[in-house]
Amino acid sequence: MTERVRALLVYQHEGPLEELRRLLEMRGFLTARAPSLKATVAALSSHKAADVIFTDTDLADGSWADVEELAQRERPPVPVIVVSNHVDIPLYLDALEAGASDFIVPPFRDADLDFVVRGALLKRVLIRTAPVRVAAGRVHEVEQHAENHSRSRVRTFYPQSGRQADRPLGGRA
Repeated sequence: MTERVRALLVYQHEGPLEELRRLLEMRGFLTARAPSLKATVAALSSHKAADVIFTDTDLADGSWADVEELAQRERPPVPVIVVSNHVDIPLYLDALEAGASDFIVPPFRDADLDFVVRGALLKRVLIRTAPVRVAAGRVHEVEQHAENHSRSRVRTFYPQSGRQADRPLGGRA
């Protein structure tokens, strides 16, 4: 039996996140809602709190950045997907640079949602297993591998903005 993905949706007002909640539940996700930053703290402290967090950009007592900070304190960290009412390129870039797994805006399409959630869950798995891989390999091989990748450059496409940029693989532009 496969375990269902638990999604915590952090939002105060009805809107895109309520639509997203319904779509996730139709797709078999277990969802919980936290209407504030304070409620998010309580939800994350519960047993089996969340595999992924979707958060609104603004809350009465905080913002997406506060939710991201809370999620990074979890062990393993919980991936955060920021949800906005509209395309906001500076906010999109800020969220990704701050560690968010992704940034989405309505309308939510099934294929896009599947891609975003898979990416977030993969990030969580990679974070969870990274120390095991390092311990299993020889340290100098891991360091050499990281150095090779840090010099590589890849063409990154940002689907929300249509922007392309050369970025170092595994690093920031």
